[in-house]
Amino acid sequence: MGLHAWAEEFQFATQTARLTIRSDGAVSGFVAVSSGRALLRTANTPFAAVKKDGRLFPVTSIERRSPDLLQFTFGASGVVANYRVTAQPAYLAIESADLRGDGIEEVRFVQTRSRAAEFILFDLSFPGQQAAVRTPAQFSK
Repeated sequence: MGLHAWAEEFQFATQTARLTIRSDGAVSGFVAVSSGRALLRTANTPFAAVKKDGRLFPVTSIERRSPDLLQFTFGASGVVANYRVTAQPAYLAIESADLRGDGIEEVRFVQTRSRAAEFILFDLSFPGQQAAVRTPAQFSK
C-alpha cells in the first residue's frame, strides 16, 4: 500500500449522512451521521462520469473554483464541468453551472453502492438542471 496525498477533500453533510469526495474525484467516505457507520460498499468509486462516444470517462480531478463552485475534469474526454454541490437537510443538490466538451451523451453522479437501503443515489445533470441525492421516502412526496 502506497502513501497518497490529496490536495483537498470535499465534505457534504445532510441530517442523516456525510459524503466525502477526494480531489482525484473518488468517493472516499459515505457515513451515517447518527451512528458513524460507514455506508460505502465500494471504496474509491468515481463521484461522477461522462459518457462520450459510447465510453464512460470518470472524473479524474475536482478543484474548488470559488467557495460554492467545483470544477470537474473527466480525464481524456476533453469534458470539463462546473457544479455547485449544496447540502440540504435531507439531500444533496448538484447544480450544473457549466458543461464544456463535444459529443457528451450523459453525465452520471454518485455511481456507488450503499450498505443502507434507506439511501438512494441518483444521477444526471446538464447545464441549468439539477440532480439530487435523496432517500426513497422523499420520492413519494
